[in-house]
Amino acid sequence: MGSDGYWSGRFLARVGLADDEPYPRDRVSAVDLSAGSASARVRGSHARPYEVWVEIPVFTPIQWARIEDALAAGGTVAAHLLGGTVPATVEDRLATVGVTLLPDRTELAMECSCPQWSVPCRHLAATLRALAESFDDDPFRMMLWRGRSPERLRARLTKLTAARPPAAAPAPDATAAPLTSSPRTYWLGEDPGQLAWPDEHPPQDPDPAIRHLATPGIVIGRRNLADLLRPLYDDLTSW
Repeated sequence: MGSDGYWSGRFLARVGLADDEPYPRDRVSAVDLSAGSASARVRGSHARPYEVWVEIPVFTPIQWARIEDALAAGGTVAAHLLGGTVPATVEDRLATVGVTLLPDRTELAMECSCPQWSVPCRHLAATLRALAESFDDDPFRMMLWRGRSPERLRARLTKLTAARPPAAAPAPDATAAPLTSSPRTYWLGEDPGQLAWPDEHPPQDPDPAIRHLATPGIVIGRRNLADLLRPLYDDLTSW
């Protein structure tokens, strides 16, 4: 489910850490994430790791209902989500209902047990980077942070997409001309003369098949089959 750094880059840019110097990644524990909350332990200069928390607002049930309707109406977006991937276009779908999947800096409520006064401190910044990397590994964690588990999201999308009526077939062209009753006109058009051989290039051999085949030993009513077919070939090649 990796996204080659797309989601981590988007998240770090929105929280203003895209250009910051990263804290050593191996000092951050795995980030625990639940609806609206992320936490981790970061080893600093003290023997005891610091406790770090990052919280964001979750979407309300009404917002999630609108989001799920928008995702279900997104066609390929819903198909990707049901298939276990989160496409970049999911952000466009959420924008149609006035919400953003990834929080910006103003939505973050951050706290660290270290003695530093700055927010974010380097331990918080390291936790945000670790959280960003986890979004690349599993983008559905972004949904969970906003309050919707992957299982419930897929269940809702499955129900909504199944309930949607199939796409209507395109209306027939009302200006289409009816088929002609004349086979000759149908194949040659209203002006068969336009397909006639030019005078300077007359057909050299109008009935090659009937004249070049060996005379068949089939007799019908005392007449050879070739003699019976020749008038038909003459009519066909006269077009």
